[in-house]
Amino acid sequence: MISKDTCNRIRYLMIETDFVVTEKFFGQKEAAVTCVSEFAILEVIYFVKHGIPIVFYYDTKYNIGNYWVSTLTFRHPDFDHKGTTPIIPIASLLHTKRSADSHEELFMVIMKKEPSINSPRNAFVSDRENSIEVARNKIFPLIQPAHCWLHFRINAKIALQKMGAPKGDIKVVQDDILQLLRSKNIDEYNQIRTERLVKWSIPALKYFQVNLESDMLKYDCAFIVSQIPDFNPVSGITNNTAESFNAVMKRVIQQQ
Repeated sequence: MISKDTCNRIRYLMIETDFVVTEKFFGQKEAAVTCVSEFAILEVIYFVKHGIPIVFYYDTKYNIGNYWVSTLTFRHPDFDHKGTTPIIPIASLLHTKRSADSHEELFMVIMKKEPSINSPRNAFVSDRENSIEVARNKIFPLIQPAHCWLHFRINAKIALQKMGAPKGDIKVVQDDILQLLRSKNIDEYNQIRTERLVKWSIPALKYFQVNLESDMLKYDCAFIVSQIPDFNPVSGITNNTAESFNAVMKRVIQQQ
């Protein structure tokens, strides 16, 4: 339940600051506040209008009191040094629940600023969190989705640990998933799959087929994402850009 005092504080932020763009309440249990950098938005609009692909990174990684913080970032395309390109924050979402409704609120703000962002030439990288996926599919249906390779392996590890799988088996599955993601074409994928997955346990194979393989084949193998800027043939696509920025912001807030 969101208190009256909380509602008043949120509305005060909206009135007294120039970076809070919207505030929305979903009944009495959920609130979302969007904060946007107008400078960063102008940069994005410039690149989009000139046909320069933008890779957006989005992640929810920490909370401030009762609020989760999700940040939308991009790497500035004027700098082509992979891994050291400046990370530019575009917008942040403060939300009381990790719901699709809250993420949609932020995405709609961005979409209204420049509708042509919703283009297949641009990419949107996330960690496959369901609420983010639902919101992205609804607001940015044309943008190319891509998912962090590291999170495929992390998700598999967590699931297999819950199944009681030995550490050695978990590492084999993680390594095999990475090799599948690195496939340069569908034939190579099928060959690796035939050679390696026969050694997996039945529960591990079932988890992979139900939870991971569809997205990998549709969005995330190297033969699909290799044209995305920032793609690395070894580590693939990661969400480190958003996660790194969130980590910096968390340290700054903790020091204050």
